[in-house]
Formats: sequence, C-alpha cells, structure tokens
Amino acid sequence: MTDTDKTTDTKELSVDSASTAPTSVTSTSEKQSTGRSRESTSNYASSSSGASRGRPRTRSELSNPLSKANLEKRGYHTFTVMGKDFHVDKRWKFVRELGQGAYGIVVLTQDSISGENVAIKQVTRVFEKKELAKRALREIVLLRHFNHHENITGLIDMDLLSPDFNEIYLFMEPMEADLHQIIRSGQALTNAHIQYFLYQILRGCKYIHSANVVHRDLKPGNLLVNADCELKICDLGLSRAFERSTMPNQGEESVSHLTEYVATRWYRAPEIMLSFKRYGTAIDVWSIGCILAELLGSKPIFKGKDYVDQLNLILKVLGTPEERTMQRIGSEKAQAYIRSLPFKPKTKMSDHFPNADPLAIDLLEKMLAFDPSDRITVVQALAHPYLEAYHEIGDEPEAPILTEKWNALEEIESDFEYRKAIWKEVYEFRLSVRSGAGGAGEDEMAEELGSEVSGDGDDEAESVEIVVQDADMPVEGQLVLPETALKPDLEQPTEATTTAVPSDPTETVTDTVERLTLVDSSALVDDADGPASPLATLPRTPLDPKPAAIPFPTTEDRPALHNRGRTA
Repeated sequence: MTDTDKTTDTKELSVDSASTAPTSVTSTSEKQSTGRSRESTSNYASSSSGASRGRPRTRSELSNPLSKANLEKRGYHTFTVMGKDFHVDKRWKFVRELGQGAYGIVVLTQDSISGENVAIKQVTRVFEKKELAKRALREIVLLRHFNHHENITGLIDMDLLSPDFNEIYLFMEPMEADLHQIIRSGQALTNAHIQYFLYQILRGCKYIHSANVVHRDLKPGNLLVNADCELKICDLGLSRAFERSTMPNQGEESVSHLTEYVATRWYRAPEIMLSFKRYGTAIDVWSIGCILAELLGSKPIFKGKDYVDQLNLILKVLGTPEERTMQRIGSEKAQAYIRSLPFKPKTKMSDHFPNADPLAIDLLEKMLAFDPSDRITVVQALAHPYLEAYHEIGDEPEAPILTEKWNALEEIESDFEYRKAIWKEVYEFRLSVRSGAGGAGEDEMAEELGSEVSGDGDDEAESVEIVVQDADMPVEGQLVLPETALKPDLEQPTEATTTAVPSDPTETVTDTVERLTLVDSSALVDDADGPASPLATLPRTPLDPKPAAIPFPTTEDRPALHNRGRTA
C-alpha cells in the first residue's frame, strides 16, 4: 500500500466514524477530488483507494451526503452551472443560469410538477472568512423575519447538503429584472413609473426600519422588478439591527459603533464616508434619494471614481456643510479636508432635473440633506404629497422588532457557533414550511439535515471592504415596462393582465409555502449592480425591446399594489 493509499484510508475511516453527522468537515483530499468533473461530486468515493481496487461502495461513500447513492436515495440530482455542481430535488429542472457573484451563483429552475419557476441561489465560501459567515447568517435570519411583505423578496425554502456547510441553497421568488437594468435599458420612465417604484421602495423600507434594522446597501441592483412594475427589495446580507436610541437635541434614530463598510459608493451617505460618530436609518433614506435622482436623470447623481471624488461630487451639489454638521464629522482628516476647500454654494435640484415633477424635486431635496438629522424619514417620505396617490397608512405595515434575537447572533464568534446557528435557522424554516402543509416532522427533518454540528475553532475576524464597480455593466437583456399607470382600489386588488414574455416563462410563484411540501431544495433571486454583494446578478431575461404587451396594472389613477401568493 502506498503512502497515498494510507492517507486516503485514514480519511475514509475518520469520515466513516462520523457517518451519522452530515455536518462533519470534508477532508482536503476529498475537496480536491470534488469539482474535477461533472461526475466527481456525485461519485464521491471514486478517487478513494477502495474504488481503485474495484471494491463496492464503502460506508464512507454512503455516509457522504453528496455521494451519488445518497443523492439518489433522497431524490436529488446534480447539474453543473458555471463550473459549480448544484444538488437539488429532482423536481427542479434547470432552465438557465442567471448570474454569478463573488460568493454565489443564481439559476432559474422550473418545477416539473407545477410548471412554476423558482430562482435558486447557491451561496458558497460561507466559512472562508468570519465576515462571510456573519453575512450569510444575517441574510437568512432577515429573509425569514421579513418573509411576508410584498416589497421584500420572498423566501420559499432553504437547504444544506455540504458536510462543511460551505454551500447553502436558498429558494426565492423569481423576478424578471432589477432596477439597474431598467434604467440602463434606455426606455423612458414616466412620472407614474417613478412614483410607483419609489413608493414600493419606501413601503418595503418602512417594514425593515420598523424592526430596528438598517438595510445599508440599497441601490438599483438590489431592487428587483417584474414587467407589471412590482418591486421587491433584496440582498439583506449587509443589514444590521440596532438598539433604538435618541441623540441629544436631534431625535435621530441612530446606531453606534458600526464600523463595517456599507453601501456601494455611489449610494453611500456622507455620514458613513466622514465617520460620523453615529449613523442610523437615515443612511437608507440617502440611498433611496440617490435612486430617485437616478430614476429622474437616467444616471447616477454621484458617480464618484473614488472616495475623494465621491465626496467632491456631493459637495458640488449640496454645498459646503454648516458648522454644526462639520462638528459631527468624526474623522479629523476629513473635516480638515472639507475646511480646506473653497466655499461651495448649494445648487437647486431643479437645475439638475428641469423636467421633473416639482413635488419629486421637493422630496429629493429632503432625502438628500447632507446632515442626517435634517433628512426626511421613510415614514415622512411616504406621507409626502408626491406619493399622495399611493399613500395609505393602513396598507403600510410594520414588522416585529428583531433586536433581542439579533443581539444574541451578533455575539457569535467561533466557526462552530456560526455553523450551529445557520443549521438552526435552516432547520426551523424547513420544518415550518413542511409541518404547515402536512409534511415532514421534526424527526424527519433532523434526519435530513443532521442533528449535530461537528467541528470547532475560531476564525480570525476580517473586515470586508465594499468596492464599487465603476464601469457600467452591459445589459444583456431588457425588460420593457408598460407605458401608462393608473390607480386601483387597494382593498380589492385587481389581478394584472399579463402576457408571456418571449423566451422567459417566469411567473409569480403563488401559494408556495403550502405547495412546497417535502421539497428539499433551495433558492434565491439576486442583485446585479456591483460587487458589494455575494449575491449573483439578477435574471437578465432576453426580452424584446419593443413596446410592452404587458399593460401597466390600472384602475382609475395609479398602479396596483400586488398581493403576494402567500398568507402571513
């Protein structure tokens, strides 16, 4: 027996001894064999010494959740996208790849039973760094917490198959494009389109803020849209919960000591760039203001090439900040730099957007106030006259506060505790989906996911800088929006008339929680605006750029708010 065979046999025995724990960490040699070919993931033990001698399948092969035998036993199959193997329930048939990000791949799949489409995101490299594990856990927790709001992307299912938890599958509602693609497509957006998009962003953001959570990465690429102009906020991986407090004499909701990089540069609030001692929900309002300006002008309002250029562009439009604001700047170097510049007067937003609705200009100015204490809140923005046709306080719900649970999660430090917490979140969600529809019980769920998390150790904390993608991304497909917008009766929502889009049979997933009984898959829809997110780019559907055959949902004088296909 060669030294290599001895090493392999030793690792087989160690895996075999943990045959009941699917959470055991895969050995280095096993990882090297994984991904060499399309078949290597399914035939887990094909490179083992036993296989080379022609022995039948060993116990170590059967103990591996990704072995061909175990996948077939569970009713799973494997398809390869962008060099990565997806292991999902056989009912999910691969349709096409949707995109790839730094830490994940998104694909569109079709349910062979119902014919409905679901986006599946495979989140990878979860435990490569502590910050990535934290980000994955945050997103899972928040997707569960916000899962019943019409303007936040909906989670359908989750799955864990990889023994080391380095791959997480998220099932989410498929969307046809993102707002970045819509803006880049060059199609004219009417004032009604802008109002409707803005209202939905604010409505979803109100729900997030009411739970004491700040999104921290709002941008067009994280706003998913359908051809009927339905909009959903996605990518909650950078979001943070906070203790609601009050700053002296200012009444500003704030979060202290949040030091991580947040928001893609073009949408990053001044208080983050200038190291204000505190920041809070106002940073999301700034980002939404930048998005509104981009909708009005068809290009980013502050398209900085770097940190200094970004700051200079903001000062050029908003002018030199007042002394009281200067005193709040935490960075002495930044404060000294601003003081060294010639005085800059504030410009009028109407000069930048001469054809815009005056009410839109007024709201924009209130959103893009340099000092966060002067900035309008999301609740106040919803009540602004520009959105009067849509605003209905009874249809703008709030979410339960998340702070207590979040604080417990934020105290996690070790790799082992992160694995345990992620396993718990996936287990609880899968159990709620299946038990609610007469599906698998606790025993079955524990057997599917494994009842223990093995492995221990701490990862060295590493911060992840969010770097903006300065170059414009090419638009591979185009979603064409309806040309008119009217207002329906919100208490009796009308069903939008839809026409199938060529080459893209995506539909809104309805009644998904009740229907997805005993499904062991996962999925997610993604964003497509910059590398600030581990999510892959959103579906870029190859749509015909001619005027849409899909009418804008109408009833009287505003677009309809669409009900989700789920009950709260």
